[in-house]
This record gives sequence, structure tokens and C-alpha cells, in this order.
Amino acid sequence: MSKKKQRDCLQEKINKHIRNNFRYTEIPQETSIQGWVYVSFVIGKDGKVIMVKPRCTNKNLEKEAQRMIERLYQNIPRKQRGKAAGVSYFIPITFWLQ
Repeated sequence: MSKKKQRDCLQEKINKHIRNNFRYTEIPQETSIQGWVYVSFVIGKDGKVIMVKPRCTNKNLEKEAQRMIERLYQNIPRKQRGKAAGVSYFIPITFWLQ
């Protein structure tokens, strides 16, 4: 599979995970807090998510974004020159009330 297809597949699975595991906690919901959380994280050599760093103006949204990303399923580690290698990712998560 090409690198682009691999990246697209991973992105699709992360988006599905977020949709299925998202919980709008009570505080943001009561105060109608909405917005973007930008999350950077690393999938380590063992395929586990490490070093999750959410960035947002609201700490409650940051906590929920971090919770969702930390609970990502274990991935197959990326290989570089035949050896497992960690890889960094960045994803924006949108929190909107309807």
C-alpha cells in the first residue's frame, strides 16, 4: 500500500474513533463552549500513542481531546529501513454543539 493510502487509512480510522468515543462533558455543554483543539501526538515504536499535547483556549476541551487520543487502539508501528520507528501526527478536532 502506498504511503498516501496508509496515511489516509490511518486518518479515517482516527476520525472514526473520535466520532465513536467523543463525549461533550457537562461544563462545556452547559456553557455552550465550542471550538477547535489542535492535538499533536506520537505513535511510538511499539505502536502505542505517546506524548499527547492538546492546544486550545479551553482546558475542558483539551482534556476531552487528550482522553480520546490516548485511547486510540494500538497501531502497527511504522517501519523505516526495516526497523520500527515512531511517527508524529497532528490533528485538529472540532467541538460544535448542534
